[in-house]
Amino acid sequence: MKSRKKGIVVLGSTGSIGVSTLSVISQNSDRYNVVGLSCHNNLPLILEQIDAFKPTVVSISDEKAPELRQILSEKGLQITVMEGLAGHIE
Repeated sequence: MKSRKKGIVVLGSTGSIGVSTLSVISQNSDRYNVVGLSCHNNLPLILEQIDAFKPTVVSISDEKAPELRQILSEKGLQITVMEGLAGHIE
């Protein structure tokens, strides 16, 4: 019997704990699927994480959200971008 992967959302994915968590998840990719990521404003690292894990939702600070949306659009990626505290909570 094949088990389903567990969907995971990593809050603070660009911080040290988030990076460590994603490392463990990548070593267990047969068991876990990253469906969401959030960070404050580390755009370069969240972009690397998006490329690696292909989440469906990302939350980032208000000031970085438009830039992230633009980059994802240019890459042709259909990822929901939430922003600010409300985005992190949702």
